Amino acid sequence: MRINIFLITLLLIIPLPVFSMTGEEAVQKINESLESFETMKGKLTVSYTSGETYSGIFMYSNPGKIYVKFMNPLEKFIVTNGKKLWAYDSSTDVCGVQDIEIEDEEDDEAGDKKTIGKKPEEEPKLTGGLERFFRNYEPAFIESGNPEENIIELVNEKWRYTLIKLVLNKDFMLVKAVFTDKNGEGFTVKLSDIKTGENIIPGLFNFNVPANAQIVKNPLDIR
Repeated sequence: MRINIFLITLLLIIPLPVFSMTGEEAVQKINESLESFETMKGKLTVSYTSGETYSGIFMYSNPGKIYVKFMNPLEKFIVTNGKKLWAYDSSTDVCGVQDIEIEDEEDDEAGDKKTIGKKPEEEPKLTGGLERFFRNYEPAFIESGNPEENIIELVNEKWRYTLIKLVLNKDFMLVKAVFTDKNGEGFTVKLSDIKTGENIIPGLFNFNVPANAQIVKNPLDIR
């Protein structure tokens, strides 16, 4: 059997078409990435378009437990154990406490009833807070042209941040997130020095509100 050298050469030098995944498939890739490890920690920086910048550390424990401590310029905490979320600002001594445990059905921002997620046989359930985060946005996978980078854009014209751009590495681990409102204002979150499989004390995800702090319950429910 003769080998067609010309055909083989073409196959080597001409890239084969890459079939893009859907936004939903890309979200599932993020879910699979988060489920591949028990814990993660690292540094983060939050930069606002207004010029303010905050830096600190973050810790994550599967499923859906997050601890964020900003140390520059002032101490701020964002902590969740998967059922409650605490947001404490030392400069104002105010702590917001939000119930975030997902029920089977919940009002969306427009006040309509909306079933959270599809049936198990139709779509795998997302890990932790991912389901609450992604259910309000329409995801789209964007070809970046870089094999080391994946991009997902989330759109919802009715929400404060109408566009969220997620930049992930080749393993679909988050590297950067850009939140933009309809006026082009917003903020960028960058993660660095990420380590997985680190020992993290479980009690860290139950925030102890300072005794004299003013507590605001479920601030995210106020419209």
